[in-house]
Amino acid sequence: MATYTASFFINARKCFQYHRVLGNNNTIQLSSAAESGSEDVAADESFDRGRTTRMLAIVGLIASWIFGIICVVFGSGTILEPTISVASKNYRKSGVSYHNWPQLNISSVAGELLPLLVNTIVTLLVEGMGLIHSTTLRWALCDRLAFNSNLRIFTASNQHECLGKVSNILHAVFLIMTYAGASLTFATPPAESFCDNVPGVGQDKQLGCGDLVVLSTPSLCCLGVGLLGQAALTTWQFFDISVQTWSSNPLDTAWASISTGSRTRVAGRCMMSVHDAELPAAPRQAQSQQQSIWKSHSEARWVMSYNWLVTWILLLIFIIVQVVLVEKDKSFKNSEVGCNGCQVYLGTNWNLLRDSGSAPMSAAIIAEYSPSLYGGLWIVFAILQGILTLALHCADLIIAASRDEDTWRQCYAQTIRGNVRPNALIRAATSWLAVTLFLLKVVLHWLFGNAISYAYNWGVFLRPPPLLYLSIGSLILSAFVTYVCFRRPGGEQPATFGHIQTLVDLVDVWHLELFWGDKGAARDGPNGVRHAGTASTPLGEVIRGQLYE
Repeated sequence: MATYTASFFINARKCFQYHRVLGNNNTIQLSSAAESGSEDVAADESFDRGRTTRMLAIVGLIASWIFGIICVVFGSGTILEPTISVASKNYRKSGVSYHNWPQLNISSVAGELLPLLVNTIVTLLVEGMGLIHSTTLRWALCDRLAFNSNLRIFTASNQHECLGKVSNILHAVFLIMTYAGASLTFATPPAESFCDNVPGVGQDKQLGCGDLVVLSTPSLCCLGVGLLGQAALTTWQFFDISVQTWSSNPLDTAWASISTGSRTRVAGRCMMSVHDAELPAAPRQAQSQQQSIWKSHSEARWVMSYNWLVTWILLLIFIIVQVVLVEKDKSFKNSEVGCNGCQVYLGTNWNLLRDSGSAPMSAAIIAEYSPSLYGGLWIVFAILQGILTLALHCADLIIAASRDEDTWRQCYAQTIRGNVRPNALIRAATSWLAVTLFLLKVVLHWLFGNAISYAYNWGVFLRPPPLLYLSIGSLILSAFVTYVCFRRPGGEQPATFGHIQTLVDLVDVWHLELFWGDKGAARDGPNGVRHAGTASTPLGEVIRGQLYE
């Protein structure tokens, strides 16, 4: 892409004069006449390049490469082979046959909590690579870019193969592999309370019960492959796409779009929001409340619908499993139940952790153990995990668009702070929307791993209590997304939700520290038409009932 060029010109219609004042921010300062009018001023190149964000993205990418390589090396057994041999001898001594998977010397409760830590690390790495993916996609779309935030996996660029449809499909596959591998990394057998209460099992330790946590090396390897696949794609995108700014701030994106010539400001739209994007420019009165994301973003509608669909699917699975357990428990209580015969058990433990109570937890063993079972289970598990993963991925769009709007609304004259430009990490960490979604991602993936799991020598376990909590978590996610989707910003400032052209039209003077508000009369006349715009210092509040252009 061509180097940046600074374009300064005088509006011929108003013949405003301007002068450039050298300063730390290297921004354009207008004369007092232009500062209060509706001039069309070209932006210089003083927008935030997001160099700190770029460095954070590089660190996250390198960490993903390292973590992925470690997982593949350990998962392949190259380093763990001595440990596996010792572990296998211990298994044979105790009568437990866990193939060649190493046993971890931790309690079963720790084995249930350890995946929570793994999911937290994985989510951080995925978010770091997602930052590169979303930023490069933003600038690969170029003139097609409508919003600052986009659905990454479902939006492709025809000009760049690294962001094409095939790349997006691979990215989705690797993303699902990553979370599925994280959920299946630890093959924890049922608690001793379960074995003690299932007829025919009792203290038969050949099945493996209680404090026995086994590291599933195939899943660890798949986790590594998923991370390495995403890392390879994002590395390709990083070097192939020319990025104007790594800042995730929509104002910097809009500013850079003007500087590179891909956007031009349209005058007379200073009070027209993203919901008026298709309407011609015309004087408008300020509104006391703006419309929601639901009204502005077409993709937001099916994103919200998909999240609710996933919630009802999970709830339906819980109901079916629980009903089957209740109906079938009587017929299996008096039967001789060995490993090959274990199918259902109705327990009374509804704790969050299945090993945290003395009573056993309900479980349905839907597949018997066989050496070839694990591969088939992994595929089915990945499909189910993928449904949840894509729901969480889609929720990113709603949250990111709302955060973009919050950033824009910081510019209003009623604030004394103006718009600030922190790096992506600080921007996310200080947003309750981003933090809430991050926590939901970690917890929901962890609950999914507890609800549907695999125990070597046993089979596939479906546990109703974690399924119920997973359904509740998904319900919270859907309600959260719905709230954000229908939330209507208050105040006279026109809503943008990160719509680039709308931001370009609303900002008439660009500064690193930006304030929006009333700039006085735009033209004389009986209608008293006024102008609202931006400046480097706080402006007056917009007057309701007055026309603005």
